[in-house]
Amino acid sequence: MKGEDISALPLEQLEAYAQRPDEPRRDDQTWEAVRELAATRMRLPGSGESLRMRWAVLALAAISNKSAPSPDEAHKRAADAAWIRATMIRVFGPAARDPHRDPEGLFRDVIESARAPYADVSRMTTDWKTLSRPEILHLRRIKNTLTPLIGLEDSIPAGTPTRREAELWLSLVPRLP
Repeated sequence: MKGEDISALPLEQLEAYAQRPDEPRRDDQTWEAVRELAATRMRLPGSGESLRMRWAVLALAAISNKSAPSPDEAHKRAADAAWIRATMIRVFGPAARDPHRDPEGLFRDVIESARAPYADVSRMTTDWKTLSRPEILHLRRIKNTLTPLIGLEDSIPAGTPTRREAELWLSLVPRLP
């Protein structure tokens, strides 16, 4: 697949490529191209819902098929996946039985990707301009991962622990660099 025009390949071929367990996973450029193409096509309004859903699932597969990430790349992948999953929930509706469209699961995954407790992150936001560059970048990455989720907390039943935690974390977004 390396060197081919990804945009000219049919969805079925790209899905098969993403599903082959023996396929080398080292070519991150190819996976990024597949992710970008699939993320774009999942938003095409002229396509049917089931086709757009398949593109979205392919975009998520492309993210997970990249080689082992550095800590910085792990944050970028978490943000990319959060954006795609949040878009799926907005466009196709929440579905607790679909791991890609489960709002509670998405919030749990995003909070876990922060790799810091809420209290620590909240404390860091009070005077973030005095923090070291790596700490500021960490906060920025948290913001990039949380931002696509704004408004999705309404998809989680009120009064539940996940809803309260989601609201807490989302309240940080305006304070994050």
